Amino acid sequence: MNQAAQQAVTHWYSQPMTLFTFVIALSALINLFVAWRMWMSNRDSVELTRHIFESTHRPFVGVGGIAAEINIGLQRFSYLAEIRNFGSLPANSLTMHYKVVIGGSDQPISTIPHGPSVLFPDGSAHMKGFEGRPALFSAIVEGTQAFELVIDLDYKDTTGNPHHTHEKSRYRHDQRAFIKIEGTSD
Repeated sequence: MNQAAQQAVTHWYSQPMTLFTFVIALSALINLFVAWRMWMSNRDSVELTRHIFESTHRPFVGVGGIAAEINIGLQRFSYLAEIRNFGSLPANSLTMHYKVVIGGSDQPISTIPHGPSVLFPDGSAHMKGFEGRPALFSAIVEGTQAFELVIDLDYKDTTGNPHHTHEKSRYRHDQRAFIKIEGTSD
């Protein structure tokens, strides 16, 4: 084989400049892929951080407690529910609804708007009611019929997102106290 024929058969990887150009191009593609994956990871981290911030910096309205008072002379069973904002921001457009259930039957109540329309952090509002019918008073005090108080709270956070809390408590005559038996919150 002559020398001209040997030079014509040279391969691309035998030329140093071609080899270095290929390595640089491959490195750039790998760098582009790594940068894209880091951007995706950072985007997900920012979204998670935003979600955590929104979940922790919002109002959380619920029932702080329910006090019971029994007046034997008047045959009146009274209750006072404390509605509290446990969150770090005000609850706007707060509406409170409640239902009394005695012995499994819904009781008629007068619907009087309760509480403020805005409930600030660590603020509270109260819902007061009573049962004064003698037959039901005896059944509640003696524990022959269950007295349940169902409270529904609707409110909005500062961005206007709606939230709902539902709590159901039952009066325990042996402890003279309300016990929470059901509750959900979003």
